[in-house]
Amino acid sequence: MIYRVSLVLSGIAVVALLTWGTYSVLLIQTSPSDQAAIISEASKGFIRATLGFPNGTTVPPGATREYIIFLKTNIPPEIAPNAYLLPNGKGAAEGPLEWTAPTSNDTSYDKNYVIFTYTFCSSSTCQGGFGRGTYGTIWLSDPLGNITQPMETVSTGGGGPTGGDGVETAIAETVTPGNYTLHYANTSNANFSARVVFAQSHIWFSRSRPYLYAGALTLALGAAVLCSIVVVSVTSLRQSRRKP
Repeated sequence: MIYRVSLVLSGIAVVALLTWGTYSVLLIQTSPSDQAAIISEASKGFIRATLGFPNGTTVPPGATREYIIFLKTNIPPEIAPNAYLLPNGKGAAEGPLEWTAPTSNDTSYDKNYVIFTYTFCSSSTCQGGFGRGTYGTIWLSDPLGNITQPMETVSTGGGGPTGGDGVETAIAETVTPGNYTLHYANTSNANFSARVVFAQSHIWFSRSRPYLYAGALTLALGAAVLCSIVVVSVTSLRQSRRKP
């Protein structure tokens, strides 16, 4: 009876060792890993900070404006990016800017981002935050459609997202060439001034296996314990058969 209990407990220990060892060997950690860290790295990793339209364009009541940064591949060297207002006061754009495909290897991979820094303010208040707000609606889109969960930060010089002169930054990954657009629909009864600055950013993400060696050692230990259990069990079985 004692032998059977010992055998069961040893089996549980082997399963635990092999499970943890396998998990540790396969675990891959990336850095930066969370949204706050990605935002921080994107803000530091400018590959092109553009002029944009810091002096403001007007968004009348009931109007929608678009602020576009457009990316292309294989841009001829004689074509330089240019910032300009859209016809009929519909917004502003800048481009073409170079889009590059992401790369990846065993230890790292990279991603590219567009960054919109902006304020939408009337003479008395500001509209901030994505989605529908008190004075208007703000959203982002890319060549594949609307971006439902962009990365966003707010720095407040006044009332922040609901008023004052809060400055916001929206960050979106550039997954394909095309237009990346910040939209603002003014649903208030006042003129709003839109100040928008564009930028591109590039981030390298590192890959690491922090528990690779510990996991391999654990697997080896689990295998050794399993072999010991098998040897002891076979020996015990043979001895029991030899008894008269």
